[in-house]
Amino acid sequence: MKRMHLAVTRRKTIPGGSTPASMRVMVTARCIRLISRIKMLIFKPTKQQRKLYYETGVKNMANLIIALGALNAFIAVAAGAFAAHGLKDLFSIEYINIFKTAADYQMMHGIGMIVIGLLDRQETNRYNMAAAFIMLTGIVLFSGSLYLLTLTGTKWLGIITPFGGTCFLIAWLMLCVTYIRNYSASKK
Repeated sequence: MKRMHLAVTRRKTIPGGSTPASMRVMVTARCIRLISRIKMLIFKPTKQQRKLYYETGVKNMANLIIALGALNAFIAVAAGAFAAHGLKDLFSIEYINIFKTAADYQMMHGIGMIVIGLLDRQETNRYNMAAAFIMLTGIVLFSGSLYLLTLTGTKWLGIITPFGGTCFLIAWLMLCVTYIRNYSASKK
């Protein structure tokens, strides 16, 4: 498998532009670094790459996962309050329950992401990070589609929800298998 190398070139500031080109380059460079870190989690890195990765960013990735989990928990609390107080006069009980289900699952998996980040701080494992990003994808697909279904009334968005649920299942199963393997390896 060929490795992709991304290069960032500096552009001159465009007159009258809303964002300076140097800022776009800085944001692009950060995105490229994040993408390269995610690639390191998915593809098996060499020993030298693992050492370099650990020295530069493993703790930061764990912190990122914890922060994303906390952000999702915050959004879930806000969405639950919005469902309880802001939607009761606007929507039927069925739609309010759908909205609350989305908030409940977002809260559970936000806490799950926090736990994964804390576990990864103790023992670095690329499967932890992959599970966390799959869980984040599940939150976006599952809860996001249910939020939009409730607020817009677009029924076809319900088709997306099972994909988010599948992401949740894959993430939890990935964690389960990883720690069963670690337990088996520690007993030998």
